[in-house]
Amino acid sequence: LLALYTDGLVETRYDAIDIGLHALCRTLENATGSLQQTCDSLLDTVDRTSADDVALLLARFGGA
Repeated sequence: LLALYTDGLVETRYDAIDIGLHALCRTLENATGSLQQTCDSLLDTVDRTSADDVALLLARFGGA
């Protein structure tokens, strides 16, 4: 699973970036649904009071 994102997904004005990165990793590690479901789960973690924008792209690759 490849995740490309902007800092608005993991960084807030009030918390250290490590907290957001940890939440991102935890969500991605537990992702079992579709890419849309994973995107929705990640976006649910975003601090909605932040004025920062969020961009997110997920890709899943098949193969061994």
